Amino acid sequence: MESVKIATKIKAVRSVRVVCDPPSHLERNLWGTDADGKFGRLSYGTKEYWDKLREVYQEWVNELEEFFRDHRSRDSTGLSVETDMHDVCSCCGGEWEIDNSYDDGKLHCAGCGAEIEKE
Repeated sequence: MESVKIATKIKAVRSVRVVCDPPSHLERNLWGTDADGKFGRLSYGTKEYWDKLREVYQEWVNELEEFFRDHRSRDSTGLSVETDMHDVCSCCGGEWEIDNSYDDGKLHCAGCGAEIEKE
């Protein structure tokens, strides 16, 4: 008798990256009070806002790179590890996709054809 592969949906890591969050005052300065006491120099979410934020962050990144070289900055910087998870087949490791076109009326993995165990 032929052995039937049974597949289950499992979580797997797709990617891992380190994220560095700059100090919050960088963004706050874009929409805070200006020198004349007027609130909201740039409206949040506008093209101008995002363009300016990108520019401010790029300047900060340049300064951070210098910091790593000279170790003198006292700005607080948050570092975190972000993991992107996704569903995969336990048999083939391929992206989780169900195929219901088999003649046996059962569900199968679209990648390897293994029968899917009922949850």
